This record gives sequence, C-alpha cells and structure tokens, in this order.
Amino acid sequence: MRKPLAALLLALSLLGGWAQSGQAASVRERILFDDGWLFAKGDPAGAGDRLSYREARPWVLPTANDFLDADRPKPARPAGSFGEDVAYAQTGFGDGAWRRLDLPHDWGIEGPFQQALPGETGKRPWWGVAWYRKHFMLPASDRGHRLHLEVDGAMSYAEVWINGHFVGGWPYGYASWEVDLTSYVNCGGENVIAVRLDNPPDSSR
Repeated sequence: MRKPLAALLLALSLLGGWAQSGQAASVRERILFDDGWLFAKGDPAGAGDRLSYREARPWVLPTANDFLDADRPKPARPAGSFGEDVAYAQTGFGDGAWRRLDLPHDWGIEGPFQQALPGETGKRPWWGVAWYRKHFMLPASDRGHRLHLEVDGAMSYAEVWINGHFVGGWPYGYASWEVDLTSYVNCGGENVIAVRLDNPPDSSR
C-alpha cells in the first residue's frame, strides 16, 4: 500500500535557559501542520526532467536522515540552489487556482478506477508528479529558533523548498524524515513551503 503525504509537523527548537545542573536546557515545540495546503498535479511547463531525483540527489543526500549511509560521512552539498528557477517553488507564484486540502492526502486513490491496471495498485492511476504548497506566518519572536519540518511519510522522492530555497528531501515513501528550514524562514512575515512528489510507474507499491 502506498503511503500518502501525511502528518506534517513544524518543530521549533530554542536552546536557552539553564537547568539546575548548569547545562543548557533545550525547549522544543511541535505544531501540527496538516491543514491549509494547496495541491496541483504535474510540473510547471518547461520543467522537463530537471527536477527528477537523479538531478536532485546531490542536494538531497546531504540533508538525509542519519541512518542513510550511516557508515560514512554525508556528502557535501553542491554550490547553488537546486531548482531555484522553478515557478512552483517561488513565493510569488500565483497558486490561487490550486486545490485546497488538508493532510493526509493521497491523489492515487482519487483517480478513476481502471480495470486494465494491476490489482495490487487498487486499479487506480497512482503514478505521476504532484506539488503541495502552504503559506504560513511566523512571528518575529521566533528569530533565534531552529525550525524543522517533520514528515511522517511522503510517497515518494520528496523535494522541499522554503521561500524559493531548496532545503532537502527524502527518496523513500515509507519512512519519516525532516528538513531544516532555519536558514531561509522569514520571521515576522509570510513563508511558503513547496513540496514536490514523484511516483514513477515502475516503483514498488
């Protein structure tokens, strides 16, 4: 069974205050982030295969969970910003016509039943690319906090941008992961997260 985009949490961490032992105390707040997303199928015109995982991999692996390639150091992130010219990742993109929904969401089960499709897929057209975007505000008081997006599951080959900057992703749909948004968030104003998912027709379900 495929796993939908589900259970997103915005995690704010602040290192501050002092415990009685004299060690710094870490304060962590987790906010459910599942409502108010915008959704569209397919890549923007002209994207071609520039956003495929094959192209994104050098930027994704440096952000991956610790258990990925745990026996050797993570690779360094390449220079530049992956997909920085992609319209759907930009804050100014006009997404007013996109469908509004709450997570969890699985576009595969929404497709029409097709008798010719394999039975293990539920005979639904689950393959293809889709994007999710979310606009949210952060108070100015969040400056100095570390901000992460925690993802319970996203099928699959997820790529994440915040305010037009690529921050990472995760290729596998059946595991939880997170990306660090801290460097690019706008505290005291609006922010836009964009998530691209890609389900190849030959992937495992």
